[in-house]
Amino acid sequence: MYSNFSKIFTIVSNARLKFGLTKDGAKAQNIYTSTFQLHTDRPVSESYLEMCKAFNSQKIIHELYSFAVDTIKLKFLLKNLEISGDYIVVNPNASDLRIERRWPQENFSELINKIVYAYPENKIVLIGSSAESNYVNNILAGINPSLQKSIVNTAGKLSIDELIALISGTKLMITNDTGPMHLSFAMKCRTLALFGPASPLQFGNHKNATSVYKKVSCSPCVHDHIKPPCGGDNICMKGIGVEEVFEEVVNCIEVKGQGAKVIL
Repeated sequence: MYSNFSKIFTIVSNARLKFGLTKDGAKAQNIYTSTFQLHTDRPVSESYLEMCKAFNSQKIIHELYSFAVDTIKLKFLLKNLEISGDYIVVNPNASDLRIERRWPQENFSELINKIVYAYPENKIVLIGSSAESNYVNNILAGINPSLQKSIVNTAGKLSIDELIALISGTKLMITNDTGPMHLSFAMKCRTLALFGPASPLQFGNHKNATSVYKKVSCSPCVHDHIKPPCGGDNICMKGIGVEEVFEEVVNCIEVKGQGAKVIL
């Protein structure tokens, strides 16, 4: 849709119909038989679903796929992780597709310290892939040693099915803008998402989500530049303060039935 790889894949597919997204209405060097507008001021799903209307007149459903989770397997997983009560999942990672989406690791450490002090009855569960284990370990090392008994580090230890089950039972998901965030949205979990290189108007617009977003002059940049204009110095994410995120954590935990909102 946005990358050179996808254009090459489209060309060699030999498909009769080739659909693509564009911001200016061009056909991208005549690669596509039809192009559709990529809207940056509304959920990206609407741009994708516009394609469906070209060949299907049925009613379009905007909801994400809802994963079915085996409650027995979830209980077994929580028992293995020694989690017996409420827990908060924290995802400090972002894939290398755009690593600038990560909030600084020292901010995550400080935030977790504050959450454990304020809500000692909740376990904090860190997640991440095997490749992200060292990064997550560095965040864990920045947490007060006296509080680490309240932390469960699952980085590199869960299958995708186990990750989905874990997220499904969380009291709150705190995450950068990346894959596990969308899993949380799909399972209608209370989610606090941190945005910078991408806009929450496109990717965080879900009814159970609170998005904290610092719109600097070059944001959003994800689908406009192969390399970020900041050269890796993600000022959009660094501009998000620990105190304002913690304030939203409190709101998410203590204010019941709160709908989606974006904090600028």
